[in-house]
Amino acid sequence: MKRQRGIYRLLCLLVCLTLLAGVLPAPVLAEEPEICTLTEGCTLPAGHEGDCVPAAESEPTPQADPVPPNEEPDPVNEPAAPQVGDTIEIGGISYKVTALPADGDNGTLTLTNGKSVSGEIVLADGMEYAGGKYDLTEIAYGAFMGNTALTGVDLSGTSVKKLLGNSFRNCSALAKVMLPDTGSLRIENGAFVGCSALTTLQLPTVTLVRSPFSSAGIKNLLIQNIQGTAPMNCFSGLPEGLNVTITGSLSTSALRKDSFGSTKKVTLYLPTQALVDSYAALYEQKDVTVKLLGGEEEAIAAVTDSTGAVSGYATLKAAIEAINASADPGSFKVSVNGGETMQPWEGDVAPNKPTEINFNNGSVDLPDTLTLQAPLTIRNVKNFNSEDALCTVNAGAYPFRVEDGGSFGFASITGSSLTFEGVVPGGKPIGQLVQLTGTGENPTLTYIGIGNAANYYGLPNMSGFASLVLDKAFMEADCYELLTGQLADVKNVTLKNGAGLRMGAPVTLETLTGEGQLRFTGTGRLTVTGSASGTFTLPDYDVSEGAPLPIELPAGAEVTLLDKNGQTIPLTEPAVRVQELNQSFASLAEAFTAIEMDEGKGPYTVTLLQDAAFTMEMGLPEKDMVLDGGGFTLSAPEGATVFFREDLTVRNVKLALSGSTLQYQPATDAKRTIRFEDTVSGQLGRIVDESQSRWLDIRLEGGLPFEKIVGTTSTLDTRLTDLILIGYGTEEAPLDLSGKVENLAALELGNSWITAAGDATALGVIRLENNKTGGGLILTGDTTLENLSLYRDTPFQLRIPADAVLTMTGDYNADIQITLQVQGTPADGHVLVRVPSSYTRKKFAVFTMAGGPEGSILWWDKENLEFTVSYAPEAAVGDQSVKGREAYTRLELRLTDAQGISGVEINGKFVAISGAPTDTLFTDQTLWQEGENTVVVHDMTNNHRKFTWQFAKAADYTAVDKALKSIPDNLGSYTDDSVKKLNAAVNAVVRGLEAKYQSEVDAMAKAIADAVAGLAAKPSGGGGADLRRGLPAGRRGPH
Repeated sequence: MKRQRGIYRLLCLLVCLTLLAGVLPAPVLAEEPEICTLTEGCTLPAGHEGDCVPAAESEPTPQADPVPPNEEPDPVNEPAAPQVGDTIEIGGISYKVTALPADGDNGTLTLTNGKSVSGEIVLADGMEYAGGKYDLTEIAYGAFMGNTALTGVDLSGTSVKKLLGNSFRNCSALAKVMLPDTGSLRIENGAFVGCSALTTLQLPTVTLVRSPFSSAGIKNLLIQNIQGTAPMNCFSGLPEGLNVTITGSLSTSALRKDSFGSTKKVTLYLPTQALVDSYAALYEQKDVTVKLLGGEEEAIAAVTDSTGAVSGYATLKAAIEAINASADPGSFKVSVNGGETMQPWEGDVAPNKPTEINFNNGSVDLPDTLTLQAPLTIRNVKNFNSEDALCTVNAGAYPFRVEDGGSFGFASITGSSLTFEGVVPGGKPIGQLVQLTGTGENPTLTYIGIGNAANYYGLPNMSGFASLVLDKAFMEADCYELLTGQLADVKNVTLKNGAGLRMGAPVTLETLTGEGQLRFTGTGRLTVTGSASGTFTLPDYDVSEGAPLPIELPAGAEVTLLDKNGQTIPLTEPAVRVQELNQSFASLAEAFTAIEMDEGKGPYTVTLLQDAAFTMEMGLPEKDMVLDGGGFTLSAPEGATVFFREDLTVRNVKLALSGSTLQYQPATDAKRTIRFEDTVSGQLGRIVDESQSRWLDIRLEGGLPFEKIVGTTSTLDTRLTDLILIGYGTEEAPLDLSGKVENLAALELGNSWITAAGDATALGVIRLENNKTGGGLILTGDTTLENLSLYRDTPFQLRIPADAVLTMTGDYNADIQITLQVQGTPADGHVLVRVPSSYTRKKFAVFTMAGGPEGSILWWDKENLEFTVSYAPEAAVGDQSVKGREAYTRLELRLTDAQGISGVEINGKFVAISGAPTDTLFTDQTLWQEGENTVVVHDMTNNHRKFTWQFAKAADYTAVDKALKSIPDNLGSYTDDSVKKLNAAVNAVVRGLEAKYQSEVDAMAKAIADAVAGLAAKPSGGGGADLRRGLPAGRRGPH
């Protein structure tokens, strides 16, 4: 039997060699003959056991043209959902489905054929196919084998844990490979054989099978760690001068004596002296030189720069200082190998270039404060901090990321971009909790790969973050007594790769995107106000039960919701939202019902999310409300009646309420207000107060058009409805309220212009909003008002035509002065205002007039209860008055006034007038005094006017008169020349001059006397006529 088995083994070996001869380069077969063992990709001859031969390569499956990036597939040709074992194609690459998406977890794929792709390719988890998402976990046997057009492959964003045999074999142009750090990566036989362009390769912690690298161009190989033992010839067939750097805490059995096979002049760099000593002894007889990574000191920290060069440092601090001093802009990778010893992070020093620090499942004692100078990633930490001291991290604007680290050790972490993968940061195991704080513009907090659909983790205390991203992470908020309000500041949530978010209290977001689970407990519910897109499962909701949906989405949301059974939850566009209930509703009626049932007292803010309408007969809740239209239209059917019972404010809406009625029916014993703010536009119908017992203020702002306002009257015949108009009409186009109001208790105006005429008592008391209110009331004819209640010194104007009469009917305690702006010239004695018989100065305003003739007033005619126009008295100089050059020497005054003269004050002395004459002549010259005389004339309306005149004593004209008498009767007997001189002297006489001009008067007399003496007789026989009568007596002074 033993011999027979040996023959079979030999035959198997020969078959393997024969088959491999067709696929391996000749140098490989000559230098490294392959020995087949039982691995994936091998088949056994029927009926045999033991060694096997490799499976023959199958012909490549014909590939369909890949879907161009960002191009949506044709929905008509949308592929059916695959089953486990099916082959699917994504982007020109074939995959085998190994697990289907379920319970929020992505499905899994094995890449089976990538031989048709070219250039550099990037693969990542979360690939979408037929409505599901899939992660890449394996590269199959021979998947890229022989693809000479492939130049690079990036698998760092995948979950690949296995590179099976010959996966990249003979990819001769492949120069760049990036592999994921998924804990441990298995690389099998022939994986990179023949990859001649690949000169540098970085490996995470790996398990190596057979000979993965033979005939590759690798000259620098950086390995984080090796699990198990690298087999015989594992690194054989590589270029002479190979450098292998292992940064992890390698075991002393990780490498065999023959692991490097035929590769010549190998230099092996190890982090500790103990490892160097151990492997130097192992390779003493081999072409392998073993060196300490840090030079002469043990390398606790190995630093890999952006070129792939590795340097070792004795401490983490030294490594960080070297990075900070380097001219290389990075990024850098630091591998710390402290074993079981907790490594100190000395001082508040952080790398000043993008750096990733891998602690290889060791522990680190963080500083009290760590301030970032560049993006920083910390990975694979077993425990943070050995003492009670906690670290405060100030990341600022630099991304800070922790992957697979210990949960405790942080007092607070502050920054604009924080990411935690596989770990939720914490403070102390018992006691102090960590505080996460977002800063900067749009601070974002990201969790990756935490929990699962059955195990949710609580979000730490957090504030200030605008965005929360969950990627394969299952987190919950407001589910623990000590952890509440975590989402209070969050505006945007993104779920990726089936992540889950559980809420134990109401949450409001601006945006929701992605795909995953949304779960609710307690009072939890979610409201999205801005935008939403993606597919979300509600594992606790059954659509068949018809329960209220705990999620509210905005109009236009591109969201698919699935219940616990995978059934689509139908979405209805919400019409309104009630802020205080944190809930949206399909109609106003539903919202009003929910408010009515709520135990709160309000006010409740009802916001329209789309155009909405009142029904034909609808009652508002018996709660104070604010109706915010959100810019939409609120309408009602023609003839509809909407009942309101409490305070109601309407804003930011376009009304289409023509022909409808808002009717007030009070619910409680209190004054209520319905208000339409100046952000309301459109058309308001009727507002009718039917209370008959409660005060109602109707406040309309911004000139909102309305059809009619009808007030109410109590059983005691008291009006109870006030209308307040703000910003209505203009001075040029005042609002005419004729027929638009009925039965008001008061009309209050604020910067409004209205017009009225005829019986306007339906307006009630007209009053002002405040003493700074402008606008005015313009009367266009005889008008009857109930009353006016105005402020002193207000810019408000009350205008009335000069020939109109304002009649007041009611009493009001308004002991102020109201000025009427008279348009035109009123007649003297015209009645401008009539007041009721109950008028008293304490019960009514005093009216005054502006715009009338100078000196005119409004006279209170108490007997007739009228305010009458009264002109001021007039005074004229009488016909017998004489005026000298500067003053009157004789003064007579004629006084007139339509209402009668009541008295005259002359120089401060009152002169009584008997009766009430309308025409009086003063002739008494003894009343005047030398110089200025002041005369104040009073009439029967208490109006008056003041006059001033100058009076002086007259000069003595006796000598003048005597001289004139001395003129002969017959001047015809005198010569013409002498008579002419006499006439000149007589004509020069001026009568009425003041006494101070007496010398001039005397000179006049002398001139006449001298002229008389100078008369020359004509020669005898001349005989002339008597000219005496032709001489003037002298000029009189002016009046």
